[in-house]
Amino acid sequence: MLDSIRLQNFRSYKDDSFEFGNGVNIIVGPNASGKTNLIEAILVSARGGSFRAKDAELIRFDRPWARIDGKFGSFDRVVKLELKNETIKKSYELDGQSFFRLSPQKMVPAVLFEPNHLLMVAGPPELRRNFIDDVIEQTLPGYATTRRAYRRALSQRNALLKRGYTVAKPQIFVWNLRLSELGGKIAAERTALIEKF
Repeated sequence: MLDSIRLQNFRSYKDDSFEFGNGVNIIVGPNASGKTNLIEAILVSARGGSFRAKDAELIRFDRPWARIDGKFGSFDRVVKLELKNETIKKSYELDGQSFFRLSPQKMVPAVLFEPNHLLMVAGPPELRRNFIDDVIEQTLPGYATTRRAYRRALSQRNALLKRGYTVAKPQIFVWNLRLSELGGKIAAERTALIEKF
């Protein structure tokens, strides 16, 4: 459970701290006061990434760095974002140990429901698939790697198709096999999760 969080140069926050109690915590304030930014910071602290923006957009305007300090029970989590030569360097400190990437085992399980999620009911199937995939990534080690590999294979295959089917026919067959293999793994994990639900 999240006990407290401090935000420095994160989005609209210059240097602000928040404490949370047991049970339900309600965040209230006028429009554009930073409520969504706070929720986003909690998610970045827990899972390592934003639900709505690239890392470069998380740093307060005209600042070279941002930092989130979260206290989850007896564990301290620090996320640092530094802008160096127009590149964002992100690092994590978990109880004094430094990391450049968070594995699923190092993430704090967190679920976000926001207004756009209502589109999952009547919107395109991609929204439902992405939501299910995000849940699986938090619970199954290696699933994020499979998901990235599938996206890469799809991109490669589609690039070949743009060159013309007759020109790239042998290569397209190889990429189709790879897509079938990865797609089968993804479909099996989605089915398993839905059966658990």
